[in-house]
Amino acid sequence: MENAAKALLIAGSVLLGIIVLSIFMIMVNSLTDYQQAQTQIEKNQDIVAFNNQFQGYMRSDLAGTDILSLINKVTYYNKAKASDAIGADDAGNQYVYEPITLVVNMNDNNSDLAMDGNNNLIFVNSKFTIKGDTSELDNNLSVIRELLKNTLMPKSPTVAYHDSLPVDYNSIQPYYSEGIFKALLENYNSTESIFIARDEFDSLSEAEIRQRFRSFNIAVGKTFFPLINKDNKPINIDSLKSWWNDYFDKSRYTIQKDSEGNTIEKELAYYYEYAQFQRGKFEFVQPGAGQETYSSNTGRVKYMEFKFTGEFI
Repeated sequence: MENAAKALLIAGSVLLGIIVLSIFMIMVNSLTDYQQAQTQIEKNQDIVAFNNQFQGYMRSDLAGTDILSLINKVTYYNKAKASDAIGADDAGNQYVYEPITLVVNMNDNNSDLAMDGNNNLIFVNSKFTIKGDTSELDNNLSVIRELLKNTLMPKSPTVAYHDSLPVDYNSIQPYYSEGIFKALLENYNSTESIFIARDEFDSLSEAEIRQRFRSFNIAVGKTFFPLINKDNKPINIDSLKSWWNDYFDKSRYTIQKDSEGNTIEKELAYYYEYAQFQRGKFEFVQPGAGQETYSSNTGRVKYMEFKFTGEFI
């Protein structure tokens, strides 16, 4: 009898242990399922947050400035966070996502949208593709950006040209800036422009010639062509004509080459095209067959295409 009681006690203990272990396993499994669910929720939230950065561009009324912003965003992501191998950001988060492919289609040949079709960099019959951290379009835009910030203005006439000029006329040799380009572009076709044919320049009156030099000075924001000497007397008209010959080509009426080897007319053409691109109207294009906007593996944006509509905003 006593042995039977002990057996029952042992059996009960084993059963209780099994029940407790089962409850524990259920709790562990439930916690694991909960953690997995939370991980999936967080992953989905990350995907949504990531895609939100780019979905705002998927519309039909983008300006060129929006495209420039998107190019910067895509190239940064492709360089810093997308890789064929595992990489990490500053916080140590690991990434192994495929790069985003961005296509900008300029459609038909739009050379008439540039000042000089021979120097056309953007408005060409091309489809630019950004896949890695650089692209032809971005490179071409970079060429223009570098011109806008790194090119020195040619020096204004020196003492060697006219003995009565004070030396400090040449103490400042500014860089071309977007403001200078904009002002020169506005001056380019104005009634007081210095960018005129040689024959017309020779036929101008002295007052008109001085006004054109004055307008050029205003455009560059400094006394590029001095109009008075150190005694506060007007520079003689022959000197002004001499400077015009020295600085402007007689056949193509462009200022002589600067430190980068470009004429000011060529640089104005680059800037004009860049300004045109910024105000151009672009629209999002739904991908064709065999191409998907979102990755089937990660759900992230992987392909975006835009086309220039031929219109401006």
